[in-house]
Amino acid sequence: MGIFSDRCINPDCGGRVPKAAKFCRICGTPAPDADTNCGRCGAVVSTSSKFCWSCGGNLADMQKAPLFGNRWVRDADSFAVRVDEWDVKGTLTKGLDVEHGTTGMVFQQGRFCGCVDGGRYDMNGFLKKVNNFNQTTPTAIVLVDAGDVELHLEAVKLYSQEHLEVDAIFKAMVRLKDPEKLFTNAFKGRNHLTVQYLAGSLADELRAALQTYVGARPVDELYNNAGLRKDVERQMQLELEPILERIGLEMVQLRFVDFFCPTYDPIREKEAQLYVDTRDADVQIERLKLTQRMRKELTADKMDEIKTDADFEDFVRQTEHELGIKDVIRADEMDRLKREFAFKREKEVLLQEIEITGIRDEHERNRIRAALIARIENENLEHQARLDRELAEVKTEADARRLRLEVERLESEQDFWEAEKAIELRRKSELVQVEMEERRQQVEAKTLEDRSKASAQALLSILDGPAADRILKLEEFRAKEKLTPDQLIAMAAADSPHVAQVLAEKYKAEAAMSNERFKQLQEFMAKQDQTHLGAADRLERVMNAALYQMGATAVTRAQAPHSSQTVVTPGGPFGTPPIIVTPPGPPMPTQEKPCPKCRQMVPPDSRFCPNCREKL
Repeated sequence: MGIFSDRCINPDCGGRVPKAAKFCRICGTPAPDADTNCGRCGAVVSTSSKFCWSCGGNLADMQKAPLFGNRWVRDADSFAVRVDEWDVKGTLTKGLDVEHGTTGMVFQQGRFCGCVDGGRYDMNGFLKKVNNFNQTTPTAIVLVDAGDVELHLEAVKLYSQEHLEVDAIFKAMVRLKDPEKLFTNAFKGRNHLTVQYLAGSLADELRAALQTYVGARPVDELYNNAGLRKDVERQMQLELEPILERIGLEMVQLRFVDFFCPTYDPIREKEAQLYVDTRDADVQIERLKLTQRMRKELTADKMDEIKTDADFEDFVRQTEHELGIKDVIRADEMDRLKREFAFKREKEVLLQEIEITGIRDEHERNRIRAALIARIENENLEHQARLDRELAEVKTEADARRLRLEVERLESEQDFWEAEKAIELRRKSELVQVEMEERRQQVEAKTLEDRSKASAQALLSILDGPAADRILKLEEFRAKEKLTPDQLIAMAAADSPHVAQVLAEKYKAEAAMSNERFKQLQEFMAKQDQTHLGAADRLERVMNAALYQMGATAVTRAQAPHSSQTVVTPGGPFGTPPIIVTPPGPPMPTQEKPCPKCRQMVPPDSRFCPNCREKL
C-alpha cells in the first residue's frame, strides 16, 4: 500500500490503483479502499468486504449492474444482470440502451410487465406502452443475453467398469427461450447470473446421468470407440433438455470433447512413446539392412578374387589409392584386417563343412526316422490285432454273462407273475367270502325286518317250539302294557284265588271309606255356600268404591295434565280416602356402570364399551 496508490486486489492483475479511483484501470476490479452499495439493501460497504454488514448478503451475488454510459457493459462470464429500482429511474430519465442480442425484462412492484428488445428506452418513449407502464411505480429491469451462450460442462469423479476415476468435458450451446421462467427458477434473489453458475447448476445432473453410462464400460472403449461419443452426445442432450426448459433455456447444440482419466492417461502416453520408439527402431534396422546390402554388392566381386593375405593387402592399398586415403590404415590395423579376413575365410570353410555334415546327418536321421516309423507301425498293428482278439473274447464272455442275466431276469419275472396271480386269486376268494357274508347278513336283516313287521299270528304259523313260546310271552307283555293297574290286578286274581280274596277285601274297605268321605263333603259344601254369600256382599261394596276412586282420578288428570302443582281430590261416599295427584318430576339421572374389562364408566343403556369394545 502506497501513499498515492494501492495495489489491485486481483491476484492476476497486480496493477496500481490511485487513491481517488473506485476501480482498477487494468482489470476493472473495485479498488481496495473504495466504497460501494449493497445490491440487496443499498447499505454502503467497502469493496474489500465479502458480505454486507446490514443484511448479511453475499456481495459477489448482490453486486450492482455494471452500467457505463447507460449501457450494460458485460464480460465473458455475464449472462443476466438486474438493474435495481433506485438505479432505474435515473437511468430511464437519460435513456437506457439495450444492445442488439440482449432482452430486457421489466418488473414493477415485483410484477412482470413484459420484455423489450434491443434499442434505446426512456420514460417518454416505448416504455409507456409496456403493459401500462407507470412512471411513479418502483421499477426493476433484468437484462439477459438473448444470443447463443457456450457452457463448459464438466462431470468429474466418474468411475468406469474397472473402478478407475474418469472425467468428462462437454460444451453446450444454449439460448434464452422463456425469460419469465429464467427469472423465476434461476435468479432466486441474485443481482446477476453468470455463465459459470449456469454450468455449475447443470454439472450435478450431467454427472448423475453420465455415471450409469460410464460405469458399464471399460476405459479402453471410452477412449477408442468413436461411435460411443455420438451416443453419449445424444443421450446427454436428452437428459439436459428438460432441465434447461425448466429454467427458460433451450439446447442449441451439445458437443462432447473427451474423457480424461488421470490414472490411465500416463499409460496412454507410455504406449504412444513405445510406438514411436518401435517405429524409430524399425527405421534404423531398415537403414542398416540397406547399408549391409550395398556394402555386400560393392565388395562381393572383389572378395571372391582374394585368395591370400598378399592379395587382400593389395586390395586394401588399391582401395585407399582409389578413394584418396593413402596411408590411412596403419600396420596394426592391416594385421587386424588380415586376421578378420582369415577368420572370415575359415568361417566360410567351416560353414561349408558344417552344412555338408548337416546334410549328411539329416539324411541319416531321415533314414533312421523312416525305419523307426515302420517298426512302430508294425508294433501298433500287432498290438491292435491282439486287442481285437482279446476284445472278441471279452465280448463272448460278456454275451454269455448277459444271457445268464437275461435268463435269471425272466425266471424272476415268472416267479413274480405267479406270486402276483396267487395273491390276486386269494384276494378274489376273500372278496367272494366277504360278499357272501354280506349277503347272508342282508338276508338275516331282511328276515328280522319282515318278522318285526309281521303279526303274532303269522309268526306263530311259521315258528314252533321255544321260539313260538317266546312269541306268546312277548304278545302277553304287549297286551299288558295297555292295561290299567286294576285290570292287571284282576288278571292276577283270575290266576290266583288268594289274590282274588285280597282284592275283594280291598274293594269293601274302599266302599266304606267313600261313604264317610261323601258325608263330610256335603257338610263342607253347605258351610261354603254360607261363606260365599257374605263374601259376595263385601266384594260388591269394595268394587263400587274402587270404580268411584278410579273415575275421580281420571277426571283430575284430564283437567290438569301439565300442572306442576299437587292436586288433592276429596274422598267420595262409603268412606273412600282423598286422592292426591303429584305431577311427574324430571326423570332421575341414570347412574353409569363400570366396564368389567377396563373399568371405564359407561351409560347403563350401552351394549358395548366405547373404550375397549367389551360386550356388556
